[in-house]
Amino acid sequence: MPRTIHPWKARTDFLKSKRQSIKDSAARTYEYPTKHFVNYLSENGIESMSEVDGYTIEQWKFARMDEDLAPSTIHNNVKHLRVFIRWCESMNLVTAGVADGIEVPEVSEKEIVSDDIVSKQHMDQMLNHLSTYEYATRLHALLTLMWHTGCRISGAISLDLSDYQPGEHYLRFRDRKDTGTALKNGLKSERNVTIGERVIEVCNAYIEARRVGLTDEHGREPLFTTPNQRLQQQNAYRDTTG
Repeated sequence: MPRTIHPWKARTDFLKSKRQSIKDSAARTYEYPTKHFVNYLSENGIESMSEVDGYTIEQWKFARMDEDLAPSTIHNNVKHLRVFIRWCESMNLVTAGVADGIEVPEVSEKEIVSDDIVSKQHMDQMLNHLSTYEYATRLHALLTLMWHTGCRISGAISLDLSDYQPGEHYLRFRDRKDTGTALKNGLKSERNVTIGERVIEVCNAYIEARRVGLTDEHGREPLFTTPNQRLQQQNAYRDTTG
């Protein structure tokens, strides 16, 4: 029988193990998927990893798919969660064989090259450069937020200043089609996303020093702005891939 260990404890031990065996930048890729999964377990009354089975993971996957995320994000999230579950199996925290039953959603070539996809290698290179040479610029804040939440570019630029709640450690994604920013899956994509200190540190610095304060034609205050308007998707994509 698996041992009775709380999911948050299992996650903490897993991340500690990863940081001892791989680079910090690689270890960080496991932080948000496992955090989202453990939050999901808490919301559904699961207090021990021994209760996790294939059905639990499949339901979490469906919940993740309902969010406004790029196909590659879903693919990577499930892939990274499978590594976590496999580690839990090795520690006798989850029934053996659960990880083998996790199906990672396929990503087509068309989806890989879609405008909303930013490769991990490119993101790592850009964040390292921005942290050193362009700290707290709009691009630095945008990429940091996307990297740690897994949201699409379209989701990030839909955020208003009021959607950013650093005191409560979350971002609020809402479908506002009538006022210019629709989420990909409409109301199904609406959610609050927990953010950590790194995102808050960079976004606070961006807001205080670099963000252009303005109100758009719908009376909204965008989080990511240009001198004249809300940051547009084509410009955001050009910046993140250029």
